Amino acid sequence: MNSLFLTEQPSCMVDGAGEDWKTGNCLSKVGVYAVNTADEQGRERFMVFDANQHLIRYYPQWYIDYDVNKAPHGKSCCAYHPIAFHYVRGTNILIYEWFFYYSAVYGGTNNAIADFMHLEDKYGGAFSYIWEKK
Repeated sequence: MNSLFLTEQPSCMVDGAGEDWKTGNCLSKVGVYAVNTADEQGRERFMVFDANQHLIRYYPQWYIDYDVNKAPHGKSCCAYHPIAFHYVRGTNILIYEWFFYYSAVYGGTNNAIADFMHLEDKYGGAFSYIWEKK
């Protein structure tokens, strides 16, 4: 594929900022097209940013303007089965690992969404505040 970019599509050289968009553009020129990978509810499977940014909608304006799924946030941000989080820095990856693989909500069902909804019902508006912040 590298030789294709260098010989047949010299204008497709990936260089610096916007490399994901540029790569997608180049691939479309050879018949490989991007698809929407959101789940049935429009929640992202591949998170462009760290989980914190998706939960509280701390997005750069370009993402809000161009995301085909309307930059979902809060409980609507992320698919129940996420595949990837980008830009996870430093030891935060260890925190992700612990929450994904070694923890469960006490008295929960091992269903994170059902467990969260139970906490929201139990604690009401004070607990929901973080999800509504814009």
